[in-house]
Amino acid sequence: MKTLALTLSLAFATAALAAPALARSDEPKQVTVSTADLNLDHPAGVDALYSRIRGAAREVCRGAEGRGVAMQITWRKCMNEAVDGAVASAHNDALASLHLAKSGRSAATVAAK
Repeated sequence: MKTLALTLSLAFATAALAAPALARSDEPKQVTVSTADLNLDHPAGVDALYSRIRGAAREVCRGAEGRGVAMQITWRKCMNEAVDGAVASAHNDALASLHLAKSGRSAATVAAK
């Protein structure tokens, strides 16, 4: 079930953006993040999951990256929303703590998404 929740959160994060580069289709892009082989009771498993989530977010946000300032802002927003949503849907305190530490943003900023 966690795999499905992570997939949906990445999809909804992308659907929420109004950027033309991401609005090419009616269906938001979805990437499944598997947790089946990870032990989330250990830091190595949490680290691996976080890396997978970031990789999936990069895949979901592909097309939003670019050289212009507006495209960079759009890509960063997509990445933040995708990762924030996936981390929240995982319901794992260690993953949430790791995300806050790596993102450099406050818990209030992440929760406001």
